[in-house]
Amino acid sequence: MDVWVLRWQGRLDSEWSDRVVPWSFALGLFVILELLSAAKVRSLDGTVDLAAATQGLWLIHNGYEPILTVTTDANLLAQQLAFIVYPLSLAGNVVPIQGALLFLQSAALAVAVV
Repeated sequence: MDVWVLRWQGRLDSEWSDRVVPWSFALGLFVILELLSAAKVRSLDGTVDLAAATQGLWLIHNGYEPILTVTTDANLLAQQLAFIVYPLSLAGNVVPIQGALLFLQSAALAVAVV
């Protein structure tokens, strides 16, 4: 057993494994997170935060001020000063807004592994 473990340790102690293993792990984590979030949305068991972000992006996409009525009557930008919602609202032309939000969240968490 020791010889087998030492062989695998020797194979993984190289430059190619430093480049390949973290990115392959991040890709696998992204797939798992994306499937779990899609299942959560399909089951109609989404959270209040997802509903608030969806409403805020829809308001911005349609040219309204992003005042959220789902949670409180607060401005979306006053909470976190998240200016990323303006380019993200353009994704509403191509894909559904919830799908874009969940894709971005899963990708950000997976890239954080690297």
